[in-house]
Amino acid sequence: MTSQGPRPLAVSVIVPVLDEADRIEASLHRLRRDFPDCELLVVDGGSTDGSAELARPLARVIAAPPGRGRQLDTGAQAATGDVLWFQHADTAVEAAAYGQLLGALGDPRVIGGGLTLAFDRSSPGSRPTRSARLTPRHSTRHS
Repeated sequence: MTSQGPRPLAVSVIVPVLDEADRIEASLHRLRRDFPDCELLVVDGGSTDGSAELARPLARVIAAPPGRGRQLDTGAQAATGDVLWFQHADTAVEAAAYGQLLGALGDPRVIGGGLTLAFDRSSPGSRPTRSARLTPRHSTRHS
């Protein structure tokens, strides 16, 4: 803690991808616009459709072995933030989530959080898009 108060938490947004060329640019542009203060990492699990190349101008791209768990672990190891936010390319999070996240983590009882999902199936045959809302998880441990 400094005389100016505690340092704000640094947030790393980790996006695991595998062949997401059809949506990665829009997803990363939205994340950059809505969460400009966050570190943005894309962890590619071996895409063959150019996803990594499309992501490179917008985020730090890291190669990982195939498999969602391996991608998440690789991203977590490479991230520099105090908070790890795992985000899928097909999920749209409301811009207010960042403030909610920081507000929730300011409560010492909160140890993590999750997102409540809603699926948008507005057009037949399209891949569904998920939208999410932050739900803090409180610790049951007492100090």
